[in-house]
Amino acid sequence: MQYIQRYAGSEPLLIQYCDAWAGMTAEDVCTTSTNADWDALFRNSNFELAREAIRRHNAAGGHYYWLSEDRAVTDGAVGGSGTVRHAGKTVSGSGAYGNTLHDRVFQMLAALGL
Repeated sequence: MQYIQRYAGSEPLLIQYCDAWAGMTAEDVCTTSTNADWDALFRNSNFELAREAIRRHNAAGGHYYWLSEDRAVTDGAVGGSGTVRHAGKTVSGSGAYGNTLHDRVFQMLAALGL
């Protein structure tokens, strides 16, 4: 909500909520906002709010979404930084999920001929 309250971009829906929540405390916003408000903010703002939420989560989690541009590194068996396995493990906390995500991503790439 702080992002929305400080919003200075051009997305009309975020501007609307920025204006509506101006001067409110975080507690007041949490108390008065509804699931419908948050659904609209995440779904109907050109995904601007969703991108910001992911960016902040990624930064707080050690930039787990960074993937190497080197396919051999991205496909890395060990799962170090820059690999799909690392991203999956960091998101879920499970090495098993890191392996599952790796297999899914590379299956899709193969289907696309990449």
